[in-house]
Amino acid sequence: MTRRQSIIGVLVATFVGLADGASLVSAKMSYDHGAGAVTIAVARYGLLAIVLFAWLSLRRKGVAIEKRAGIQSLGIGVMAVITALCYLGTIKFIPVSLSTLVFYTNPFFTVILAAMLVGARSTWVEVAAVSYTHLTL
Repeated sequence: MTRRQSIIGVLVATFVGLADGASLVSAKMSYDHGAGAVTIAVARYGLLAIVLFAWLSLRRKGVAIEKRAGIQSLGIGVMAVITALCYLGTIKFIPVSLSTLVFYTNPFFTVILAAMLVGARSTWVEVAAVSYTHLTL
């Protein structure tokens, strides 16, 4: 990886982080002006899909994938949409800061409670992932 690619990667990651953080605040403002969770989710992910498709088309990269991978991707996409609708729905009823706190600490407490109540053992990767998420709040 070249230095230029590294800089572009950091800039893209920074933009995505800022856009993701700003999206909840703008979603709250949209609620205040009459929009619903479905409208916000469609606008949020529909725009992302259009931009991604346009970018891949401009780079002349195909979007075709194997059937099995497509079915798996569709399943993950459905779960992501359900998660997004629930997450966006919470900010209609509770403050954005509390919604974010609950959303990002949930995996941390799930791992702890699974170990205490069910005796489930997490891998080091799972513990590191939820610990990182918890510590970055």
